[in-house]
Amino acid sequence: MKKIMTNIRTLAALLIASGTFAACSSDDNTIDLQPAQPAGQQVYTMTIQATKSTGDEANARVATRALALGGEDNKTLNATWATTENIFVKKGSDWATGSLQPDANAATATLKGSLSDITIAKDDVLTLQFPRSGELDYTGQVGTLEDIAAKYDYATATVQVASVSATGNIIPTEATTTFQNQQAIVNFTLVDKADGTTPLNATELIVSDGTNTYTVTPASATSEIYVAIPGIASQTVTLTATVGSDTYTYEKSNVTFANGKYYRVGVKMTKQAAVPTGAIGGKFTINSSGDKVYFSKGNLQYQASSNTWRFAENQYDYVGDATKGNVKVEETKSNNASISSSYTGWIDLFGWGTSNQTITNYGSAYQPWSTSTTSTHYGPTGAYNLTDTYANGDWGVNMGTGWRTLTGGSGGEWEYLFGTNSSKKRTTTSGILYAKATVNGVAGVILLPDDWSASYHSLTSYNTTDAAYTANSITDTDWSNDFEAHGAVFLPAAGRRSGTPVGSVGSNGYYWSSTALGTDYAYYVFFGPGNVRPENSSSRYYGYSVRLVRLVE
Repeated sequence: MKKIMTNIRTLAALLIASGTFAACSSDDNTIDLQPAQPAGQQVYTMTIQATKSTGDEANARVATRALALGGEDNKTLNATWATTENIFVKKGSDWATGSLQPDANAATATLKGSLSDITIAKDDVLTLQFPRSGELDYTGQVGTLEDIAAKYDYATATVQVASVSATGNIIPTEATTTFQNQQAIVNFTLVDKADGTTPLNATELIVSDGTNTYTVTPASATSEIYVAIPGIASQTVTLTATVGSDTYTYEKSNVTFANGKYYRVGVKMTKQAAVPTGAIGGKFTINSSGDKVYFSKGNLQYQASSNTWRFAENQYDYVGDATKGNVKVEETKSNNASISSSYTGWIDLFGWGTSNQTITNYGSAYQPWSTSTTSTHYGPTGAYNLTDTYANGDWGVNMGTGWRTLTGGSGGEWEYLFGTNSSKKRTTTSGILYAKATVNGVAGVILLPDDWSASYHSLTSYNTTDAAYTANSITDTDWSNDFEAHGAVFLPAAGRRSGTPVGSVGSNGYYWSSTALGTDYAYYVFFGPGNVRPENSSSRYYGYSVRLVRLVE
């Protein structure tokens, strides 16, 4: 993989855009739109010279609210002030009404204008910003220089007030102030890594730097996309492009994009295998070898009367018992406590190794509806895992090739996933592995994929075993848009069954692993209001939830 800085040309100082979009920008008419000032209210006037660097002076050109490519092979990005431009002023977090305007289309111009709705006094420090007032906001980019020029080429400067006259004339301490760019501008050219030349015409490009994520949506598919990105230093950058129905990715560590510089980056992207049917798109590392898995879209469910297996419709669905439950099953209320070989409802709490499949040395071959409380009736007879010779005991064999249950115990895949073993844990972009939460009113645990960004949704408590479920309350809409759409997995607190009685529904979660402990026990994941233990063990006869995974190809 070539370094991301290959073929990059930097501009000594990126020039921020100025004006042809004046006619369609409400900011350009701010002064004209202000109402008359109430009697007695202070109106200030301010004049100061301001400088923009023009980069490659030999190729500098006047630009009216448009970033212009220049120099040999368009490797320099140039811009200047424009008289149609507005520069906004704030003190602290308070923005003044009105703005300053340049007096010339040049790299250095005098800014002058009127300000009100703010109190300005000697020694105050004022911040000047363009092209618009308010916080810096890089959302909604469409991937063109014109769009960046109009909305995202922020630059700021500070001036200190030397004095304010009785008539409100502000005299700055500095004769000239220089504006500092607040972002780099990166030109990404996307090609297919398979042959190194085929352009990838993307309808969406997601750029993540480990802390922030920028989604760029071009008006039409294109392989050349411009992105405004606040400066980063020695970060891992991940690109995800949507090309037709395919997804392409690229990742590079130790990347630096300096504010005020222009980069041209040729990116060779790798086509990703399609997410398997029935899986959530998030990728989770499960061991130190770097193997990754997809999770199924919901807990495993079974109908005995038709011998049918399926995944729950929603990640937060579970069967529960006669009084509790959240499963959508036609118009019939299902109940884990009312099970038999002919039961027409659905169940989702199973004794260990009850896949309903014949395997060698399976003992009494107990079934998904079995209620025996003798542990040796479940799974392969003896201390054998649900792998290799005994793989048919894993519930995944009922859902198609590749589906299986995660391993358990100390050093198992469940433990690595949750990261409760400090020396054996996965590394994620955000540092967030899991969080207690309620989703659509259902208590449980959210597992965050490796590339989860904290910018997707704020979590107030995470990676802590003793948090309450109410630490994070997430609506159905937020779950769908902010979490599931970015690959997050939810394990509902579906309770457990012992024989036929069902308990702890809505308060505790119990999820089987494929790993045996002796002849009578097996490992499972437990979580409750005050704990998370992914390496627990118990008798095999208990009915616990099953959540399947399959390896990322």
